[in-house]
Amino acid sequence: YPASYVQGHVPAAVFAAYQANPFALFAETYRDLLYDLRWPPAGALALLTVYAAASLLLGWAVFRRLAGRLAEEL
Repeated sequence: YPASYVQGHVPAAVFAAYQANPFALFAETYRDLLYDLRWPPAGALALLTVYAAASLLLGWAVFRRLAGRLAEEL
């Protein structure tokens, strides 16, 4: 269900915490593309691109730091 369904039924602090979750934006964009058959706003796509790039860089940094022990850990 879209976030707009619960917006008036929960306290503002709870809804703000929901909106701060990066996965909420991903789920809403997914819903726009596959269920509603429309393009999400350009700002949402840009923010998802930033989240993806940050995840890639963080994962890469962790991998480079721990690459020497990778074979032992696996």
